[in-house]
Amino acid sequence: MKKPDDSIVDLTLIAKRAEDTREWLKENGRECFTEQKHIRGLNQEKIYWHYGYLAALTDVLRFLSKEVTDQTVADRAASSVADSADRYN
Repeated sequence: MKKPDDSIVDLTLIAKRAEDTREWLKENGRECFTEQKHIRGLNQEKIYWHYGYLAALTDVLRFLSKEVTDQTVADRAASSVADSADRYN
């Protein structure tokens, strides 16, 4: 079995982001660990869970393809919405 330090890429940044997110959830939404609302039917929680999962996959793919930036999928989506809102105002 491979040890973590045998990885083909440096996973430090991904591990740090995961730990930071875990800590944020503990402070701001501890109930999500037990309620698991995202697994029940089609609801807002499920939609946001999938959005978060997409953001994570996109970030990991970018990281692994050496296109790491400080901007996440959510950041890009927010700026895109702001840009389009500015165009129509």
